[in-house]
Amino acid sequence: MSLTTAAKTTKLAFVGIVVFILVYFMGAFFLAPAAKNAWKAMFPPKNPPNPAFGLLEPIQFEPQKILNTESPKYTLFTSDGKLPANLPQRMKVYKYIKTPFSYEAGKRAARNAETLGFSEDNLTTNLKGDVYTWVEPLTGANLTIDTNTQELNLRTPQTSLTGKYPEGSMDRTSAKAIAKNVLQNIGRFSDPLYLRGSQEVNLGSVENGVIEYTSYAGEAEIGMVEFFREIEDFPIVGPNHGRGLVRVYVGKKEVDRDAVGNVLIHPHIEYNVREIQTQTRATYPVIPVGTAWNQVIQDNAVISYVKPNTQSPFQEYKPVEIAEILVNDISLAYYDDSEEQLYLQPVYVFEGNYIGPNNEKGSISLYYPAVSGEYVKQVESEPLE
Repeated sequence: MSLTTAAKTTKLAFVGIVVFILVYFMGAFFLAPAAKNAWKAMFPPKNPPNPAFGLLEPIQFEPQKILNTESPKYTLFTSDGKLPANLPQRMKVYKYIKTPFSYEAGKRAARNAETLGFSEDNLTTNLKGDVYTWVEPLTGANLTIDTNTQELNLRTPQTSLTGKYPEGSMDRTSAKAIAKNVLQNIGRFSDPLYLRGSQEVNLGSVENGVIEYTSYAGEAEIGMVEFFREIEDFPIVGPNHGRGLVRVYVGKKEVDRDAVGNVLIHPHIEYNVREIQTQTRATYPVIPVGTAWNQVIQDNAVISYVKPNTQSPFQEYKPVEIAEILVNDISLAYYDDSEEQLYLQPVYVFEGNYIGPNNEKGSISLYYPAVSGEYVKQVESEPLE
């Protein structure tokens, strides 16, 4: 073969390769999607989504504050260095059961207060409103009950707990049993998902008017029990990923016949539960995990939980500065808002660890909505003045 012939052959081959590449990419961008849509039209999926509730309200997250002036760096740090490949493409959406109106709600709240150790004389609000408050003067314990939502909060100053419980009197098994009994006594442990759910226990001792975490049962005086629930093997998470929407502190003090004794058995109760209709036909498409991860690295996810390694489970979080977030686990869950919402919706949960600017370390979790955007109502922006 002459050099001229070889050059012509090479030139034709080069042109052919260029034409092939152009045709391939044009097909990938224009023909393939059209063919795919036509195929779906002729052969629809056997189990298509059923968005029975129509457009969903956007989830109103409650982000944890951090001290950053710039976005942290996000690093994928899973065991294989990859995003999970086995997550579902669609998820069910569940409806909340609205709390029925009851003329007896006020009386029931008063009975709950009495069971918890508050007398009628401790009531500080009138009976015409929806929220009742009691204050026990000897301990400073404050009890609030919302008669519409059944939300209940009891808080006792930690300074009132010093010297009230024998050292070594509490263990994890006893803490769970006492906490369940307290909730049952006030009619707040009947939700089937909580009955089948799990509990997490932390033990503490009261030192100088402050509850300190202890891992040694011989020092334990008080137990903090958090209740969690799940639905069809998916966890139900709250605004703070590491915190249950039902939380009870319990102590093993001998039951006195006065109000103070009863209050100190359960000095702290947080109860914020909305029952879920567990039967549903509604299913919604879930955005790909890669799309959700791209939103995370663009700093569009919501930080839902931050716990420095130096922070006790009994301490409240104080904002920290975060330089880098290492995500080592990605999953789907359902978001249970602390405020009233119509539907229980799925979210992506990104869990991992963070590193501060001075090498401080801790645990962290982030949320991102999982339902595909075309099935969620758009938030209207406020007009500029």
